Amino acid sequence: MMNIRLLGIVLFTVAGLSIGIIKPFAPDLNPLGHAVLMSVFVAVGIWIFGTKWVPLSIGSMVMLLLLTLSGVKNSIAFNGYTTRAIWILIPALFFGFALNSTGLGKRLAYWVIGLFKPSYFSLTLSWVIIGLILSALTPSIMVRIAIVIPIAVASV
Repeated sequence: MMNIRLLGIVLFTVAGLSIGIIKPFAPDLNPLGHAVLMSVFVAVGIWIFGTKWVPLSIGSMVMLLLLTLSGVKNSIAFNGYTTRAIWILIPALFFGFALNSTGLGKRLAYWVIGLFKPSYFSLTLSWVIIGLILSALTPSIMVRIAIVIPIAVASV
């Protein structure tokens, strides 16, 4: 299993570097696009196949490093970290972590599901209500999905 994961990382890295160096889409894609495609290929290879050895944050750092080394301006490479949205997302993720670690999200969801009869319509209605309750608690859709999906899978 380890050899398959290592092979996957190597294949994605070789594919990314070949795209960045050879530039096979040259007439239609400019060098900046090739650099972005190269860094995305390498990072996706690390994210998919390196999950046992490499933290996800390292894959992101490798992508940003490859972008800056290949000539992408810092204002473009780090654009996602300079907007106001990141300062809304970070507290929302912390709040979602608190909802998950305390079990409050699960307790709310199970409480709402328990209020209805076990039918398709009532279960669908309960998930709408759970979504409304969680949207009042956390603004991030990622956090709501992370809380609700395991409960939905367990209840089916």
